[in-house]
Parts: sequence; structure tokens; C-alpha cells
Amino acid sequence: MPNRASNRVICSIYAAAAIGIAGCSSNENHQQIEQKAPAPTIVTTPLCDLGIDSTSFPADSGTHVLSGDLPALKPMAGIAVARVRCEGDSAGRPLQVEPISAERAALWVQLVSDLARVREIVVLGTLSMDPRGVVQNEILDAARAQECNYCLIFQMVDPIPSAASIRAVLWDTESKNALIAFQAAIQLPQAIVEKCSEDEEVKLLREADASYQVEAELRGLVRDALWDMAARTASDQGPTSRPNPWKTDQPILPRDNYRNRHYFFRGGE
Repeated sequence: MPNRASNRVICSIYAAAAIGIAGCSSNENHQQIEQKAPAPTIVTTPLCDLGIDSTSFPADSGTHVLSGDLPALKPMAGIAVARVRCEGDSAGRPLQVEPISAERAALWVQLVSDLARVREIVVLGTLSMDPRGVVQNEILDAARAQECNYCLIFQMVDPIPSAASIRAVLWDTESKNALIAFQAAIQLPQAIVEKCSEDEEVKLLREADASYQVEAELRGLVRDALWDMAARTASDQGPTSRPNPWKTDQPILPRDNYRNRHYFFRGGE
């Protein structure tokens, strides 16, 4: 009996030692796995050819007038906005138009609702855009087809949770001349970045979304440029023999013209 009891004690000691060794080995393997985990990589966004030289963009956030003098804003101006990325094919179609979310599109549409010389802002989507890719002039033609005098083409560059930047160009759709280059960049404060990494709910806040914040900064730059163009138009006004472009006896928008609506409603009769 004593021998059996001593054997049980010895077996218990061996079993405990074996479990301890296995636990240590498991912890060591877990630490090795954690040490060998690859570091996350940041994918660099290729810069799209927006039709102007890369040196024409401002070095920091701001605007750069490309035509020497700030152009005057055309009366009853329509402005199209298109977001692009560089994922077109290599057969001369380098750009693809990205859809803009309804929330952000609404902010663009209401950007200068209090500027009388701007008729409307139209957000261009993928409708009638070749899914294989498009060229810059096709985007300008699409804006022109919607009776827009200007087209803003922009690209989001290297958007990560803590930082993002945007390059944009404002074009005259009739002459196809580049008018103004925009550059916007933002770096979120470290406190917001750390809070975002700890709290999942904070990630839903716009303050913690760098791409949202940098697009808001771009909208501010574009808004200021349009108001400056409108002020230039007012200062250029003087005696002229040209007819007044404002037609008070006709609605501004074609869809508001009763005769046009009646015509199309009756099937062209």
C-alpha cells in the first residue's frame, strides 16, 4: 500500500511537470508567432493625370490660378463635379469615374446655393461612362452635355484613417482650358487617432475620418474660388453693347419650362 501511494504521488509530480513544460512551450510558440506577424503595409495611390503638370499644384493646401488672372464667373453657371481614380486600362483610357456617396454629393450640390451666379452643381456618376476607363475630355463632354460651364475633377490620394490628401482641377468645359488647381491635405491629431483605435464607435464620427475631412477642406477651397470669380465678374461689369444674358421671362432650368414639359409629356406632339 505505501508503495502504491508513493507511486501515485510520483505520477502526480510528473504529470504536473509535463503540463508546466507544455504550457511554457505553448507560450513561447505564441510569442514567436506574435513576433513573426507581418507589419501592415500602406498602399500608395498612383497619381492620376488630371491634365496639368504635377508642379502646377500648390505645395500645401491651397489654390493656384493657372491662367494668370482669376477668370470671371460665367452667368447662370452650371458646375459638374467628378471624382476619379487611376484604374482604367492601358488603351488610352487611364481614368475611371468613382461614384460619390449620396451624403457627400448633397454637400457638393449645396456648396454655393447662396451664390446667385451659379445655377446648379451636378455630381457626375458612372452613367454613360465607359467601365473600361475614360479620358479627361470625355468627362468634360459629359459635363457639357448637362449644360455645365465648368467641371471639377478631383482624386483622393493615399487615404488612410489618420491622413489623406486631394488634388483637383477646375476646367472650362467649352474651351477645355484648366483654370484653377487645388490641393488639400489633412493630418488628424494624434489624440483622435488613438481614441479611434480604442473605441469602435469613434470610427463612425466624421472627426475621425480623414477622407471626409479632406474633402470638406476641398469644398471650402472651391467655394472661396467661386465667390472670388463671382466678385471678379461684378468688378468687370460696365457699359457694354452685348445683350444681357439674364432672361427674366424664361425659367432658368429647362425642366421648369412649362412648354418643354408639356411637349415631352405628350410624346413630342
